[in-house]
Amino acid sequence: MFGAGLLYDRASHLTIVEYWRWWVVHLWVEGVFEVFATAWVAWIFVHMRLLRTDTAAVYTMFSAMIFLGGGVLGTFHHLYFAGTPQSVLALGAVFSALEVVPLALIAFDAHDHWKVEKYSP
Repeated sequence: MFGAGLLYDRASHLTIVEYWRWWVVHLWVEGVFEVFATAWVAWIFVHMRLLRTDTAAVYTMFSAMIFLGGGVLGTFHHLYFAGTPQSVLALGAVFSALEVVPLALIAFDAHDHWKVEKYSP
């Protein structure tokens, strides 16, 4: 993830340095953080007994699969300033939007379980 930050040296122009710094930040924030947030929220909901352990594992693995399958593609929605074709921007937007789906599914599942527990006798 941080290897992109090594693609410049002291003689590099500031724009090159900032470009690769941008890659490091976005690969972390838009990739690893989503998986971390999904795993953390799933862990919290399992301990609150709002989510089953196997369900939490499936959602966390789904989040990791989305990250590993489209993590770099998900950053393509930021390339509008480089004259990137709209089809590539749209592809990046789709993968970027998919990164939050497992987290939303966890929230919906926990909410449904909470409603059942709340209203059951």
